[in-house]
Amino acid sequence: MNERSKIAQGFYVFVAGLSSGYALMPIYPSYILLTVAIATLFICTNLRVVRTNFLISVFLFVVFFIGCITSIQSIGNLTAVIKLQIVVLFSFVVVSTVKYERFVSLYITFMLIVSIVSLVLYTLVNFFDFNIHSYLPIIYNENDMGYYNGFVFFIFSSEYIQYRNTGFFWEPGIFSSYLTLAILLTKHVSLKRDLLITVILSLAVFSTYSTAGYILLLLALLAKFSSGFKTKVFILLFTFFSIIFIYLMSSEVIEFTRAYFPEVTNKFFVSESASIIDRVQSPIINLQAFLNNPMFGVGLNELNQIYLEKGDYAQSSTMTYYFGAFGVLGAFYTIMLLAGTVFTKFEKFDNFNGIIAFIMMLIILNKEPHMFFCFTYILIFYWSLKNVKEYK
Repeated sequence: MNERSKIAQGFYVFVAGLSSGYALMPIYPSYILLTVAIATLFICTNLRVVRTNFLISVFLFVVFFIGCITSIQSIGNLTAVIKLQIVVLFSFVVVSTVKYERFVSLYITFMLIVSIVSLVLYTLVNFFDFNIHSYLPIIYNENDMGYYNGFVFFIFSSEYIQYRNTGFFWEPGIFSSYLTLAILLTKHVSLKRDLLITVILSLAVFSTYSTAGYILLLLALLAKFSSGFKTKVFILLFTFFSIIFIYLMSSEVIEFTRAYFPEVTNKFFVSESASIIDRVQSPIINLQAFLNNPMFGVGLNELNQIYLEKGDYAQSSTMTYYFGAFGVLGAFYTIMLLAGTVFTKFEKFDNFNGIIAFIMMLIILNKEPHMFFCFTYILIFYWSLKNVKEYK
């Protein structure tokens, strides 16, 4: 591979990151989508072979054609569908352009750089009381969330949540999700200083103070370090029943964690926690919309309008979002993921690690809205590419 190709592929990964929960995406969506669209056009003009299969082909049909049908309902639906089509097409052509191992190496490198930069700044701001962030401009997104803007790293402007490392992304939960996927993927490539990379990525997960991130980290490390199917099953079952036991039987442990780690654990015990309410209500609202129009769904924007009518809820369930927006064919989003993990012929996953990958994605895709996140589509496309067909 020549140097020009390496630089281009690194640029593709960076562009994918811009549409994967980047903190400035909600503030400058048109500019970032334009960047993604131009990158897509550039790749397409240099694309020699398209790699696809039945599942991906049907999914693309759903996004492009069923999406257009729902666009007839409103201009809002049309705008949302165009945005989704740009993201999905870019992700698809990247999979046809970049070999899997190369993408994984670039993705891990990207997350490692973000982790190192953010950890250094996080430590200076929170432990040494250096006001380095005060020299940065403050920006606000549509939810009135303020950030000190470093363009490739961000720090919350509110001192009440500055202890949470958000890295390159608009919220710490997204950062922790992509960090734990990077740890999972370290097993798919040969890396120098693999253990050091895993430690740095894990430290970054801890600095997010994301409850789900800690669970995902445990699963990623389990897939990475445990060997032998029986050993993996034993560790997984032991961990599961230990969590159940601690939750049901040990009030002392619960009080200890609430006292010393309130930022992480209180959402489990406070009934009005917005985080829990949103993640319970989101799939319910999506499935209700699906039942109203199971054939073609209600459309992307119409589903968002339903949320506004229901109350102050946030979309968090990506899987059920596809059902609500696209109807029964929206199931192909989940089918692709199942085929690429649980029922995989993908050589990088054995049966156990495929199940772990699916559980991780199940958590990630139902705690955050990944409908417009390139990194997520790219990974699902790679994993589900079995019985590959190539077209010139």
